[in-house]
Amino acid sequence: MGIRLLFYAAALMVIWLMLRRALVPRGRGRPMPSRERTAPVAQLVQDPQCGVYLDVQDAVRRRVGKGELFFCSEACASAYLDKKSQGL
Repeated sequence: MGIRLLFYAAALMVIWLMLRRALVPRGRGRPMPSRERTAPVAQLVQDPQCGVYLDVQDAVRRRVGKGELFFCSEACASAYLDKKSQGL
């Protein structure tokens, strides 16, 4: 009786492992290589004129006072600076 029970337990374990391997997608649970895991993260800035968020690398930059402002286009930069110079 004990040997038969041990045999059935081993057979169930083998079947369970085979089903688990068949149902779980490959690659799951394995760490990804570092080159795939790290992606460059964009630094977003907001245009003070129109409120659009854009990548800092794509922004039009203007020095205002001691700081730097970022705009989505030359038109937004000009409109903002004109409004600022008029005191609005």
